[in-house]
Amino acid sequence: MNVKFRRKGRKETQHWIISLDPVVFKALKGQGRLNHGFTSYRIREFVEPTRCFKCHRYGHIRTDCPDINNPDKCPKCTGAHLPQNLQGQTPPV
Repeated sequence: MNVKFRRKGRKETQHWIISLDPVVFKALKGQGRLNHGFTSYRIREFVEPTRCFKCHRYGHIRTDCPDINNPDKCPKCTGAHLPQNLQGQTPPV
């Protein structure tokens, strides 16, 4: 089990994103809850959407981008430039 990251929830709750072996996850998902001591935790699958780092739209990656002839877009303003901290660097795939 590896903790990937943690997100704040409402009030005092937190959402922990962990990586599990598929066999273990399948067994836990069938139960719907994980009991630990006097606490019960809900379990559900987290699927991160695929995002393109060229046009910043979802559903494809940079190598499959339909905007292949257009310049890269800034992730902050969607302008036709790279952000200042990436100028002169090769953008991620």
